Amino acid sequence: MAKSGLSILDPLEMWRDALAQWEGTANKVAGKQLKTEEFSKVLHTVSGATLGMQQALAKANKSMLKEMNLASRDDLTEIGERLHRIEDMLEFLCRQVSGKAPSSMPAPMPPRTRVPPTPADAPVAAAPAAEAATTPKAAASVAPKAAAKPAVKAAAKRPAKAAPASKRPARKKA
Repeated sequence: MAKSGLSILDPLEMWRDALAQWEGTANKVAGKQLKTEEFSKVLHTVSGATLGMQQALAKANKSMLKEMNLASRDDLTEIGERLHRIEDMLEFLCRQVSGKAPSSMPAPMPPRTRVPPTPADAPVAAAPAAEAATTPKAAASVAPKAAAKPAVKAAAKRPAKAAPASKRPARKKA
C-alpha cells in the first residue's frame, strides 16, 4: 500500500507506531528483569504466598460447610465413586445370577387409565388372598384356624366393594 501525503497526518497511524515502540521497549526491559536472580526470588515468594492463601481458604470453606451440615466437593466425588462401585457390583451379581447383563431400561410402567384393571390383568397370587379377605368361608379354608377369627372380623368391618365398571349397569343417556 502506497503512502499518500495524508498518511503523515493520520493520528491513528502515529498512535500505532508509538504503541509498537513502547511495546518493544517494555519487552526488552521485562526480558532483562526476568533473567535476574531477584525477580525469580520475588516470583517464588509470591507463588508460595498464593498457595498458602489457597490452602487456608480451602480449609475455611471445608470447616464452614461442615458447620452448615453440607457436603463438600470431595464428599460428593467420593459418594459418586462409591455409587459407581455399587452399581458395578450389582451388575456383576445380576450377570452371575441370570447369566446375562441387566437391561439398562427400566420396566415399562402400566398404562395410566381411569379404568380399573380387568381380572385377567390381576396377578395370580393375589386372587386367593382377595377371596380370603372378602369371604369368611374362603378365609377359613385358606388360613389356619388361629388366624381365621381376625380375618372374619376384618371382613365384617369392611364395606362391600363396588362392582367393576364392566359389571355395572349402563347409565341412561338423557
